[in-house]
Amino acid sequence: MPEFDRRTGVKHLRVRGMKAVRFAAIKIPAMIQSGRLHSPTMAKAAGTSALWSRCLQGHKMRRPHPATWAVLTLFILLFSWTSLYARPLPSPAVRRQQEQAVLLARAGRPGEAADQLELLHRQWPRDRSITNDLIVLLTWAGRDDRAIRLFLTRPPAQYPDYVLFAVTNSYRNLHDPDAGLRILEDLLARHPGNQPWLLRKVLLLIDKGSLEPARKILADIARHGKKNRDFFLARAYLHEQEHKTIKALADYQGALTLNPADRRLLRRILVNLNHIRAPARACQLDTPPSPLTAEEKAALLTGRAAELLRWSTDAQKDFKETGLFAFKALALQLQALAVLPDQDRSRVQRRQVYLDMLITLRNLRRMRDLQSLYATLAHQGPMPDYTRQALADSLLASREPDRARRIYSELVDKNPGNYGASMGLFYSCVEDEDFDHAFTLIDSMIRHEPRYRTFWDTKAKFPNERYLSLQVTGIQARFYADQLGVAWDRIDALVNRAPANNWLYEVRGQIENARGWPRQALDDFRTASLLRPDSLDAIAGKGASLIQLHRYDEVRPILAGLLRDHPHEHVTRSLARDYRFARKPSYWGDITFSHSSGPELNGDGMLATAELISPPIDDNWYLNAGFRHAWSELIEGEETFDRTALGLEYHRGNWDILGHLTYNNSTRREMGGTLKAIYQPSDFWRFMVSGERFAADTPLRALYHDIRADAVSTAVTYRASERRQLTASLRLSDFTDNNTRIEAGAGISQRLVDIPHLDIDGRLELYGSTNAKTDVPYYSPDHDLSFQGAIHIDHVYYRHYDHLLAQQLDIGYGFYDQEGYVPRWIGHIRYEHRYRFTPWLEALAGVEFGQNVYDGHAEPYRMARFMINGKF
Repeated sequence: MPEFDRRTGVKHLRVRGMKAVRFAAIKIPAMIQSGRLHSPTMAKAAGTSALWSRCLQGHKMRRPHPATWAVLTLFILLFSWTSLYARPLPSPAVRRQQEQAVLLARAGRPGEAADQLELLHRQWPRDRSITNDLIVLLTWAGRDDRAIRLFLTRPPAQYPDYVLFAVTNSYRNLHDPDAGLRILEDLLARHPGNQPWLLRKVLLLIDKGSLEPARKILADIARHGKKNRDFFLARAYLHEQEHKTIKALADYQGALTLNPADRRLLRRILVNLNHIRAPARACQLDTPPSPLTAEEKAALLTGRAAELLRWSTDAQKDFKETGLFAFKALALQLQALAVLPDQDRSRVQRRQVYLDMLITLRNLRRMRDLQSLYATLAHQGPMPDYTRQALADSLLASREPDRARRIYSELVDKNPGNYGASMGLFYSCVEDEDFDHAFTLIDSMIRHEPRYRTFWDTKAKFPNERYLSLQVTGIQARFYADQLGVAWDRIDALVNRAPANNWLYEVRGQIENARGWPRQALDDFRTASLLRPDSLDAIAGKGASLIQLHRYDEVRPILAGLLRDHPHEHVTRSLARDYRFARKPSYWGDITFSHSSGPELNGDGMLATAELISPPIDDNWYLNAGFRHAWSELIEGEETFDRTALGLEYHRGNWDILGHLTYNNSTRREMGGTLKAIYQPSDFWRFMVSGERFAADTPLRALYHDIRADAVSTAVTYRASERRQLTASLRLSDFTDNNTRIEAGAGISQRLVDIPHLDIDGRLELYGSTNAKTDVPYYSPDHDLSFQGAIHIDHVYYRHYDHLLAQQLDIGYGFYDQEGYVPRWIGHIRYEHRYRFTPWLEALAGVEFGQNVYDGHAEPYRMARFMINGKF
C-alpha cells in the first residue's frame, strides 16, 4: 500500500511479506528465458530471485489484494522496458582508449584524438564521459560546429564545468559571444572568483564590443589576482581592439617573459611589430624555427621591403643608395613569393607582393620591366592608384610624356592633394612642351603651399622646405622653357636671401651655363661644393662649366669619379654625353644659290663652304680642314674662286687661337693664310684680332681682274646675355692695285619677346666704309653709309627631346647712302626652316629676298640656302 515517507516527502509502496519477492522469482526468470531481458544486471536479479524462490519453496503464501497485483504488474513492466533498451557499460579496454585519446590531444594532436573519440562515441553514444571528452577535444581541434551540435543534444545543466568552459570557446570562434556569455554567467554564479572564467568572459565581452566592462574586469584582476599568461593575452587583445598597439606589444612581452618558450606569443609580437611598421625589429626577432605562418612570414618580408622602398624613394638624388635599398627590397619580395603557397587562399597576398614590386622596379629604374609586369597584372584585376602612378613615372622616364600625362591627370583629379602625382603632371607637361599648363600648375602649387609650418605642441613656426622646393621648381620651369633671363632673375633673388643653400647655387649655375656664362657658373658650383661636398649636381656642374672652357684635363677626373661611384645617375650620364659631344669630330657644309636682277649685278651665283674639325689633340689642339667654292656671273664674264685651307686651332680657357694655311685658285692663283686670336677675359667681353693673306671675301670682280686683297681686322663684343649684345668692328683691306679700304661697323641686338617657343629680337646695324681709289673694276665707293633695323623671329613649333623643328623669319629695312648718289632703301626678308634630327645632326633650308644698292642703282636679289652640320 502507498505510504508517505516523512523524511523524504515521497510516497512509495510497502509490500508486506514475501509476495513481491515470490512474484519476481516467478516472472523474471521466465522473461529471461523468453529473451525479453538481456541486461547482466537483470540476469543477476533473476538469479537472486531464483535463489529466493528455492529458499521459500514449500511455504504457502496468502493471496494478495487485486490492487497490489496491478501495482506490481506496472512496476515489472516499467523495469522490463528500461532493461530492454539499456546498453552494457564500456569495458576497461574502451576506457583505456578514451584516456589514450585525451593524452594524444594533450600532446598537441587534437585532430587525431577527436577522430578516435568519434569512433568510440558511435559505439557508445549514451556514454556521457565519452561525449564530454569528445566535445572538449572537438573544441581543441577547431571543429566548433560539430562540438556545438553535440553539446546541444543535452541540456547544459547535465554537463560538467570543464565541458561548459570549453564550449564557450567554440561559441567565441563561431562569433556568438552572447551564447558563451550566458554559459559563463551560470558558471561564475557558482564560482565568482574563478580567474580563467573571468578572463574568458573578458574575451567574449571584447568580441561583443563591450570594451568598458572588459576593462573593469581586467583592472579588478590586476588589483587582486595574479598576472599570468592568460591575463596578459586578454589585456593585449583589449589594447589591440583599442588600436593601442604599443601597449599590446608590452602585454605580449610580459606574457613572453613568463613563458619564454611559447612561440605563439613570439608570433603575436612579430605580427604587431610589423603592424606598427617596425619590420626590421621583427625580422631580428624571427629566429628559426619561425612561429609565423607562411602568410604572416610573407607579410613580414613585404613589410620590411616596403620600409626599404620608402627609404629608397627618399634618397632621390643618389641612385647608389637608392639602388641598394631597392635591391634589398626586391630580394625580400622574391623571398615572400617563395614562402607563399601557390594556393587560392594566398592569391590576394601574392598579387599584393607583385603590386609592391612595381614600386621596386621603378626605384631600380627598370622601366620596361615595370611596364611589362603592370600589363600582366592589369589583365587580372583593377590596379590601385599608387601602381598607376608608378606606371606614369616609368612612361615619363621612357619618353612617353603624353601617356604619362593622362594617368597623372586622372590621379590629380581624383585626389588634388596627391603631391607626387601633381609633380609628375608638371614634368609631363614640361616634357610634352606644354609650358602654359606647366606654369599654371606649378604656380598654383606654390600659392597653396604655406611658407611656414607649425609644431602641433609648441605652435612654433619653422620654414616649409616644400615651399622652397616648389619655388625653385617654378624657376626651373622657366629655365626648361628657355626663358633664361626670367629664371636667372628669380634664382638670383633667392640666392641673395639664402646664401647658405647649396641647391640654389647649383640651379643658378645651371642657368648661367645655359646663358653662356661658364666662369660665373663655375664659381657657383664651387660654392655649392663647399656647402655640400657630396652634392652630385655641384660636381657635375663644375664639369659642364669646364667643358665650355675647353679644360678637359680638369673634367676627366671629375667624370671618372662620377662614373666609378655613381654610374646610374642622370647627372653622370648627362656630363658623360656632353664630354663625348665636345670631343667628337665635327663638320658643317653650307651652300647658297643666288640671283641678282639689277643693272650692275645681273646674273647667278653660288657659294659653297665645308669644314671638318678633328677631335681635340692633347685636349686643346684641333686640326682644321676647309674648302670654299664661289662662282658668279659678272658683266665681264664669269669668275670662280676655290679656296682650300688646312690649319691648327687652340682652345683653352680665355684664349682661342686659329691659324690656317690656304691655297687660292682663281684667275689669280696664290698661297695665303689666316691668323686669328680671340681673348675672352670674362663671360661678357670678347676681343678679336685677325689678319689674312689673300682674304676670303675678296670681291670676285677684283679676282677676275687679277686683284687680291689682304686684310687686318679687329672686333670688340660685349654680350650681356642672350638678351643683349653690342659689337663694334674695324677692318682694313689692302688691295694689290694700291687701293685701301677701311670699314667700320657697330651693332646692337635686344630681345623683345621671350616666351616659350617664341623669341623675337630687335637689331640695329650701322656700317660705313671709305676707299682710297674709286676708279677700279670692282665696287669701291669713295664713302658710303648704311643703317638698317631688323626683326628676327625664332619660333619652335615642334620639339620632342632631341628632335626639334623651328622656323626663323628675319626682316630688315634701312637706307644706303653712297657719296655722289641719291640714298636708297635697302632691306631683306629671310625665311628658314631648321630641323635637328639628333643631337649630332642638324639641317637648315631657307630663302631670302632683298634689295641692295650699287652705284645708286637698286639691285634686287633672291637666294636659296641649305646647310648641314653635325658631329661624327
